[in-house]
Amino acid sequence: SIHPAIDSSFLNYCDMGTEHTPILPDHDYLHEIEVDLFENNDGDDIIDVLPCHFHTREGMRITSHDMLVDVVMKLKEAKVKESQERQTEEECSMTEDGSTVCTTNQDTHDDNIELHLYAVPAGRQFMFAPSYVGEIFDLAYLDGEVPKPISLKVMSLSPKVFDVFNFFDKEESKDIVDKALNEKKESHRIKRSSTGASGYNVIDTRTSENGFDTHGKTAQKIKKRCLRVLGFDEYEESFTDGLQVLRYNKTTAYIPHMDWIDDPSKSSPHDYESAKLVTNR
Repeated sequence: SIHPAIDSSFLNYCDMGTEHTPILPDHDYLHEIEVDLFENNDGDDIIDVLPCHFHTREGMRITSHDMLVDVVMKLKEAKVKESQERQTEEECSMTEDGSTVCTTNQDTHDDNIELHLYAVPAGRQFMFAPSYVGEIFDLAYLDGEVPKPISLKVMSLSPKVFDVFNFFDKEESKDIVDKALNEKKESHRIKRSSTGASGYNVIDTRTSENGFDTHGKTAQKIKKRCLRVLGFDEYEESFTDGLQVLRYNKTTAYIPHMDWIDDPSKSSPHDYESAKLVTNR
């Protein structure tokens, strides 16, 4: 745990102690930093603290000084380009003698740029921090993965809800559907949808059909994209699920319902306090 002398410090935020720091797959790669609590250099008050990791507003993890400089330069180039485009606009007016006078709008050039960096505690994952409904997050660092830039639009602040644009294209969608339709494995093929955490349970309120694509080439590409959009800088298969392909026709549906996993026998107790080491799902 963290020494009381730095309870209110930034380092205490980065390393919340063993009771509040989940052990993630990359935990062994975290390099502790030495902190001299009283800066007297006598070695008696030095402790090891886990560091924060840092992300841009859009979720890209900054892992080096060079990477940070590159992000700043690209922001500066984008601002200069935007300023130049605004300067091309003209306003024209008629004088008393009937002649026309046009002036070009001169945009005041400002070299200042704004970059938001978010510190995330050790053992925790980045989360988007929207300020208002309608705010847009352009994930420009993912350009090239899909034909159009991926972006998020804030639909709600609490709970946080985003509309995701251009996450995959029509070709990828077709690949996923075609693979599901041709799947022969019983656990993955298209068949009547079931419910529950285990087994195959068919109920009257869910009459759709569904299948899964867990390790297909396109499915893996989309799953990796999912984690990148969420701020993961490395792919971890254990954090993902298969892509579920649903099929409805005019006579099938999934009736509106409360969705939860019940445990009436209390055979699988779960701690939902995610502020510590567990999850809320």
